[in-house]
Amino acid sequence: KNVCLALGNLAETSNCSKIVDGGGIRAIIETMKKHVSDPDQVYLQRNGCLVLWKLAHYNQATRDSIVGESGVSVVVAGMTQHPTHSSMQSFGASIFGVLAEGSPANCKLIAAQGGLRALVTAMKTHTCDVEVQKQGTWALIKLAKYLKGGLGEEEFLAILKAMEEHVSDSKIQTWGCRAIELYTTTKSDSKNPARHAQSIVQAIKRARRTFPNAKAVQKHGLAALKALGLGGG
Repeated sequence: KNVCLALGNLAETSNCSKIVDGGGIRAIIETMKKHVSDPDQVYLQRNGCLVLWKLAHYNQATRDSIVGESGVSVVVAGMTQHPTHSSMQSFGASIFGVLAEGSPANCKLIAAQGGLRALVTAMKTHTCDVEVQKQGTWALIKLAKYLKGGLGEEEFLAILKAMEEHVSDSKIQTWGCRAIELYTTTKSDSKNPARHAQSIVQAIKRARRTFPNAKAVQKHGLAALKALGLGGG
């Protein structure tokens, strides 16, 4: 775990290429795989996620390399094996958000390998943890942008719950309004936004009232209300 932490400290922009070229991604992922079932090695998993998260910010080639080295499956496994460890869940969620950025292929792979399930489970388990909720919401939005049908019912309800529990967090409210917009404007036979109209309206009005000067909250909230046929609400 200390090696992973040390690499995390080194994984700033100027050092990322050296770590990647030196086989660092494969070494980290193989180490995480080896110890994923060990209940005493949760910090190794968490620190491994921290390094991968930092490296994933470097460029698209690095993100694709993480995916190609089975990074998604090892993060899902770590989140599944250590469900009560909040920082493991938030770091795992943040990695999925970065890997999903601008890559439909990565989004499909994350969904296919259990990433959506891991994110929803994390958010349901850690409803009071603002970082888990924040990173989970952000990751689900990034994934929904490229997945057929957008946000599913279960993912949407997890985000709606996060908005209810963390009213004063501007990012959760901003991303939550964006999620509602995506959910209400993306057509799918498996969901019915009208079924949750009351909860949606309450969440949007609360967010817009709490953050009257937040342009993104106002914009996405208004778009969702219009999609529901409620005009400016």
